[in-house]
Amino acid sequence: MHELSLMLELRQQALAQLALHNRRRVVAITLRIGLAAGVDADALALAFACAMDGTPAATAKLTIEPVAGRDLVLAALELG
Repeated sequence: MHELSLMLELRQQALAQLALHNRRRVVAITLRIGLAAGVDADALALAFACAMDGTPAATAKLTIEPVAGRDLVLAALELG
């Protein structure tokens, strides 16, 4: 399940941004996922919940926007 490894990397990036900007929690994350990226959106959402559990991102809202192509892009990160 590479979706979990993607979410673990996202967690690392989000928590690094919290520290960098001296914020307390991640409010929302928006990902753009290419339809040909080979990523299952449902599996990604489940992996998100598992990866963020127990962190300042545990209550963050995840929005997944399907787009053309193969890329997976962190489109927005809202900190609180």
